[in-house]
Amino acid sequence: SSNWYIAMCISIYIFGVFFHFTSDMQKFIQLHHNPNSLITDVMFAKIRNINYLGEFFIYLGFSLLAMNLLPIFALLFFIIIIWIPNMIRKDKSLSKYKDFEEYKNNTNSLFPFIW
Repeated sequence: SSNWYIAMCISIYIFGVFFHFTSDMQKFIQLHHNPNSLITDVMFAKIRNINYLGEFFIYLGFSLLAMNLLPIFALLFFIIIIWIPNMIRKDKSLSKYKDFEEYKNNTNSLFPFIW
């Protein structure tokens, strides 16, 4: 594979690591200082599951680097079978907060401006 393709895969992976770990750190810090609160700002301002988006980019970078469709299908299968039900459960859990419906209406679940 060409150098630009390898660089693209590595860049996708790096963005994934950034999104995943910085969103987890924001969640940890905010819940430490403000327990039992809904996190709706910074990394969670537009996407409710930014950590899943980070994981998606991590696995997508690896899957694309394999240059085979099987890892892509495995990733899609994993998203459909595990992540989407977990995101639905998370939304149900967060619905106990009075501001959740407004937050849900103003954000996307996984991909910005898409879903």
